[in-house]
Amino acid sequence: MSLDSSSERRRGILLYGMYDLKGLDRAPEVRIAMMTGALSHRVHTERVVGGRLGRTVAAFRWLASGGPRRVGAVYVEASTSAALPGDIAFLALMRLLGRPVGVYFRDAYQLFRDLHPRQHRRQLIVDGVWRLTTRLLKRIATVRYAPSSGLARVLGFGTR
Repeated sequence: MSLDSSSERRRGILLYGMYDLKGLDRAPEVRIAMMTGALSHRVHTERVVGGRLGRTVAAFRWLASGGPRRVGAVYVEASTSAALPGDIAFLALMRLLGRPVGVYFRDAYQLFRDLHPRQHRRQLIVDGVWRLTTRLLKRIATVRYAPSSGLARVLGFGTR
């Protein structure tokens, strides 16, 4: 079977990264770039990445180009800050289209008040939005990943 056949491409994966990869100066950015390269040698791999607005535009372009027909699953590198409404809508759509969505939650420092206190109104708002969008991402995800069992436990991965 040819690597470009539609059934082979359907088994591909979309890496959805909530980061702009222009600088590759932070761990999540490097991880997304390296994963894309490694996966692309084994399976058809596509990527939607970017900063806040750029990611939303890239996601809509990907949808308009027929992206869902080309992949069978989505891997999400969740931001340490809150997901945007466009992120939630895009990932929910992928679930509605029958694609499994795996979400990697790399940290949850907001849950540790002794290390990450909320002192200003903006911090309270950002914290509340993070908690809401994290809850939504956990519900959208068919698979949830964390870098440690302790973080998975704190995030409540044992429950929906």
